[in-house]
Amino acid sequence: MPINYSKWDKLELSDDEDNFHPNIDNNLMIRLQREKRQQREKEEAEKKKKLLEEGTPEALAEVEKIERMAKLHVGNICTDKFSSKHEKTKASASADEPKPQADTKLKVAASEPETFTEGYEEFLAANQAILTEYSEIDHEDDRSEQYILEHTQLLSEHATGYYLLHCINLQAAGKTRSMRKVARQYLLLTYVCDLAKSMPGRDARDAIKPLFKKMNTSAESR
Repeated sequence: MPINYSKWDKLELSDDEDNFHPNIDNNLMIRLQREKRQQREKEEAEKKKKLLEEGTPEALAEVEKIERMAKLHVGNICTDKFSSKHEKTKASASADEPKPQADTKLKVAASEPETFTEGYEEFLAANQAILTEYSEIDHEDDRSEQYILEHTQLLSEHATGYYLLHCINLQAAGKTRSMRKVARQYLLLTYVCDLAKSMPGRDARDAIKPLFKKMNTSAESR
């Protein structure tokens, strides 16, 4: 059976085909071809609209002829001729909209000064053992880093506030050695929280390793 190639006669070359005038810039040629095609399609659309409004057999035959002779190109070759032209209803349109993903990034639990006490006692009751164990780490930065990574509830202003008050109470009781140890842990945790809050949109855990790495680098360079 012979193959009929006539359907390819009206196939229009793509804008990026290597079919340009040697004395005209390629990008300019592409733009000229595209504008020329768009102008032709606009004129054809206006003509078809007028013919459809006439509604006579002759007018409809002319519309069919225009559609049959229309050039095919990358912009229309995949268009479904029988696709619905009706606009989507609000319900279907909203169904197609991507749903925003929940933000699962860990944030530093911060609060305003006037609302600091809200939830403070509950935080202490739920995390007292962790708070105590962390404060007992003595000049072991690697251990402190790992402990914060494993107990991210410490990334909270309730935690830093607790350690600050604990330092004041220890100093008032004359326990200077214990106060200095807790103060060091308090400062480490405060630095992590401050760095995390300075990186909006990032997970708070992203601040832990860089901070301790920088501390170790500074200590080695002394």
